[in-house]
Amino acid sequence: PEFPPLSGCDRLCMWHIMQKLTTKVGTTLCNRTDLKRQICDIVYVFEREWECMIYEFELGENKWLGDMFDMRKRWIPAYLRDVPMAGLMRTTSISENVNHFFGKWTSPRLTLVEFLCHYDTAIKYQRYIERKNDHDSRYRTPSFKPDLMMEKEACKLYTRSLIFDVQDEMFASYKCCIAMCVVQTENMERYSVRDSEFHKGNMGSDDFYVYHVEFCKSEMKVQCSCNLYESNGLLCCHTFYVLRMNNVKEFPQNYLQKQWLKNVKPLNSTLPRIIDASNAV
Repeated sequence: PEFPPLSGCDRLCMWHIMQKLTTKVGTTLCNRTDLKRQICDIVYVFEREWECMIYEFELGENKWLGDMFDMRKRWIPAYLRDVPMAGLMRTTSISENVNHFFGKWTSPRLTLVEFLCHYDTAIKYQRYIERKNDHDSRYRTPSFKPDLMMEKEACKLYTRSLIFDVQDEMFASYKCCIAMCVVQTENMERYSVRDSEFHKGNMGSDDFYVYHVEFCKSEMKVQCSCNLYESNGLLCCHTFYVLRMNNVKEFPQNYLQKQWLKNVKPLNSTLPRIIDASNAV
């Protein structure tokens, strides 16, 4: 069936799909094989790998998996790379995380006053963690992998948790990427970059994925066909590879998204005062 264009909020939840997998295809198959791992691996590079998985585990007659394949454009990240998700790859992951967090502090047996006291404690703990993370981002420097000026500059800009993702992409640009060809146009270069991290098949093939990166040095504009920046707001390893090939040493400022930066919140900002529920009675 055809579905209308999706926003980030319309997506099916990958977490819930994986939770249902065991009941839909059987515990024996899920526990004794690597079926779950294979499904997780192929959601980014999809249709050929899906066919291999269905053939390997003899699941061609499984109606639920067939239905999920028909709805693939509603939950497979490979089809949603151009949908801005700010790095949130599961539509209900935020609410699931909130439920899990507050579930550790409350229970259905609490009175209203007890619930407010426990909720108050949970919020205080959250704000303590937030202040700790802010402090770590501002005053703790992670170790550097390659000796790159761009990496050091990124460490000054991104929060501590995000810089590790940026570092991974920079490191992968050294480890996994190589240019296959470069096409020069009037004001732009188009690179075909082979990524050895991703294969087109999982049956031992040496067939690698090739991504296309368009780069305009005069305007410092770059776009990769993997669409990592469009979906997550972070530059990909293929982009970092092309920047390095062009001897770009400074981090491109026009690709810094505000929500990932450590200075997005003023240094002396104050959090709202918490009402102490213990004094409610």
